[in-house]
Amino acid sequence: MRRPISFRSIGSQQKQNEAETEEDTMTQVTATMAGSVWKLLVAVGDHVEEGQDVIILESMKMEIPIAAEASGVVKHIHVQEGDFVNEGDVLVEIE
Repeated sequence: MRRPISFRSIGSQQKQNEAETEEDTMTQVTATMAGSVWKLLVAVGDHVEEGQDVIILESMKMEIPIAAEASGVVKHIHVQEGDFVNEGDVLVEIE
């Protein structure tokens, strides 16, 4: 019985390993509840400390601060002010 053989270049494996390593060093800040993004408190490139508020959500007429879970540099912001988010949605990535 013949089995299919797949070929991958070493370069593609190296790129995959680099991507996995990069993902491992990223910390994702997620929404703790559903609501609207009321205010962004950081920008891409900002250095944040663990526990620092990065976003304020508005839900049921209350303001809910969302804090960074680790220190680092803001690499990506996935939302804009006014966006609706669900619990667990990724808001910010910190490296």
